[in-house]
Order: sequence, then structure tokens, then C-alpha cells
Amino acid sequence: MTGLTGINGAALVKDGCELTLVDTEVERAAGVSRAWDKIGLPDKVRVAAWPEQGPLPFEDASFPFSFNFAALWHLKDADSFLDELRRVTSKHVFIAMPNPLQLGYLMRKNWLEPEFFDGFDERWTRVPWVLLDAGTWS
Repeated sequence: MTGLTGINGAALVKDGCELTLVDTEVERAAGVSRAWDKIGLPDKVRVAAWPEQGPLPFEDASFPFSFNFAALWHLKDADSFLDELRRVTSKHVFIAMPNPLQLGYLMRKNWLEPEFFDGFDERWTRVPWVLLDAGTWS
């Protein structure tokens, strides 16, 4: 819902951070790499494909900070992904999800584009549920 995959990390890249993006589709991952090249930030952005099977392709504690913007509800097993994200992150994991009470969300879901929501696990938009689960990660 945020446009270019990983675009929320563009400011970090501009500040000198390296960014590793993971996508569940090989073809889309290739397109993401091309898009980052086009916006002029290719040198510090690496894109990996992960088919949602097994561990993420990184060593334990490979990253000090990991984030996921509005993608959990696309995954077949978001719980396992979060376990993997925690495994590969040494300090902080940030998760952002759409607000299901926000007017734009409700309009899109109920009138403008209801098919967009087919197959999503909307439990991930309920922040108290996510926060309660997050407490079990330590």
C-alpha cells in the first residue's frame, strides 16, 4: 500500500545506511531492483527473494534494525516470518500496518476496491492483538 517496495527506507539509504529488501516473488524482486536503480539509489540497496519457505536467507542478528510496512497480511504465515525477522535482527524490529478504522481504509474496503482485500489476514491490522503477540518475543 506504500508504493515501491522498501520506499519507506529511502531516507535511511540517503543517510548512508544499507538497505536489504525481501520479497516473496522472484519476478517482483527483480522489478524492485530495477526501480531502485531508476530512482538513483542502487548502490546501497540489495533485494533478495524469499518464497516463504524456511528461514530468511540471512545469518542470526545480521541487521540492527528491521521493518515491515503493511505487508504482514500478505503472508501465508506471518507468525513464522516475525520469528525469522526477530532471529535476523539484533536490536529493533518495527512493524507498521494500516489502520482499519481510518476513513480511507474503510472506503477502499467497502466501496472503492473491495477485491484488494481478498486473501488478506486482517487480524494483523488490529494493533492490540499485534502488541500482545509482540510481548511474547522476548
